[in-house]
Amino acid sequence: MEALYAALEGEIDTFVGHVQQCRQDFDLRTLYDVLLLVLPRSPSGQVESWEHLERLAERQPGSPSPDVAGYVGWLASYLQHLRALKERFDARVVFPLCENLYVHEDSCPSASIPRLATHLFARRRSWALLLRGGPVHEQTFSPRSLHDLHGFTNTGPVVQVLRLVPDIFHQSLATAELARRWVRVHQSRYSLSPPLAPGSVQPPPCSRTPQPPSPAGLTQFWGAGSSAGVLRAQLQESQEELLALLPRAQRAAALRAQIRGVTRRIRALRLQQQCEGMGMAMEPQDVGPGGCPRHAALLEELQKRLELEEYHRSILEADWLLELEVRPILVRRIDAVQQRCWDLERVLRGQALAVPLRGPPRSRTATTPAPGQAQPSAMSPTPAAKPSPSKNQRP
Repeated sequence: MEALYAALEGEIDTFVGHVQQCRQDFDLRTLYDVLLLVLPRSPSGQVESWEHLERLAERQPGSPSPDVAGYVGWLASYLQHLRALKERFDARVVFPLCENLYVHEDSCPSASIPRLATHLFARRRSWALLLRGGPVHEQTFSPRSLHDLHGFTNTGPVVQVLRLVPDIFHQSLATAELARRWVRVHQSRYSLSPPLAPGSVQPPPCSRTPQPPSPAGLTQFWGAGSSAGVLRAQLQESQEELLALLPRAQRAAALRAQIRGVTRRIRALRLQQQCEGMGMAMEPQDVGPGGCPRHAALLEELQKRLELEEYHRSILEADWLLELEVRPILVRRIDAVQQRCWDLERVLRGQALAVPLRGPPRSRTATTPAPGQAQPSAMSPTPAAKPSPSKNQRP
C-alpha cells in the first residue's frame, strides 16, 4: 500500500507542476486582444464560447491582424492538450483512488473519504464542462478566475472565453488538491506509516496507472506471518465494507425512481395550473376573504409548489448523474473487496487444515512428565503434532 501512496503522490506532483507551468506560460493579454478584434463581427455583440470565437475568426476577411486565425487555431489545439491532461489525471489518479482507496466511513463526516470523493467529482465535473465546449454557465466557473481579469476593461462581452483557460487551471489544481487530501486521509487512518511529507516523493520513472494487487499477491502477503486473529479481523472489516458498498450499487436505480415520481408530480401541477388559468379566464373574478381573487391565489400557490418540485428534481438529477459516473468504479471496487474476502477465507481455511487441534494418542508412560517438569496443556499440540503443509494441500 505504501508503494501506491507514493505512486499517487508522484502523479499528483507531476500533474500540478505541469499545470502550473502551463498557467505561467499562458498569455491572457493576447487572448484578450484577439477577442476585441473579432468582437465587432459578432451579431449578438458577444463572444459566447471558444467555438464561437473559431467561427468569428473564419469569417474575418481583411482582418487588421493576419495572425488572428492562426492564434485561434493554436488555442483549439491548446485546449485539446488540456483535455488530454485531464484524461491522464483521471487514468493515473482518480480511477486508482476510487478502485484502491475508497472506504465507506460514517464516523468522520467532516473529513471522511466519501465526502472528499463527492467534492472531488463535483469539481471534476465543472472541469469537464469547461473543456466540453459551448457556452459555460456562470455557476460552473470558480470565483478565483475573476481575479485573473483584474486590469482588463469592458470584459462583459468576452468574459465567457476570457475566463475559460484560467478557470481550467483553477479547477484542475483544486481537483488535484482534493485527490492529495484523499491519499493522505487514507494513509493517516489505514496505514502504519506516517503520512507523506509534501515534496518528499519524486514521480516514478515511466510510471503507469497503479493497478490493484492480484489475488495471488494478496494471499501471499496475508499468509506471511499473519496470525489467525489478524486475518479474521481483516476478513470482518472487508465483509463490513462489502455490506456497505452493496446498497450503494443500487442507489442510481433508487434515484431514478425518485426522479420519475417528482416528474409525475410536476406534470400534475402544470396540468392543474392550466385548468386554473382557463377557469380564471372563463369565470368572473371570485374574490376571497382577503380581497384576492381565488383563482389568482391558487395559481400563486401552485407556482410555488411547482418551483419547489423542480428544485427537488434538479438535486436528484445531479446526484443521479454522479452515481452513474462513479458506478463503473464502484462495481470494480465491490469485485475487489469480494475477491479479498474470498482470499482471506481461503487462507484461514488453509491455516485451520495445516494445524490440527490434537496430536495422535500416546501411552500414559510417554505422556507422563518427569519430576519437576510442567504438565502439558490438553489443547497444546506436541512438537510431533505440528506437520508442515503438504504440497498438495491448497489454501
